[in-house]
Amino acid sequence: MNTSRRPHELTYTQLQALQQRGQRLRSQAVLHGLRWIGQQLRLTPTVKHNVPNRTALQH
Repeated sequence: MNTSRRPHELTYTQLQALQQRGQRLRSQAVLHGLRWIGQQLRLTPTVKHNVPNRTALQH
């Protein structure tokens, strides 16, 4: 390990907290996206090409 810390480096606990918050936000976004897709599919069962791809949901 390099002991000389650069100011932009996060501590391990900060990194963990950020990762946990990111995972929680991402799961909420995925759930919201799935719910939205379900609504769209119920409204227009024949039109499937307007469902956004997964890469749009991940950001």
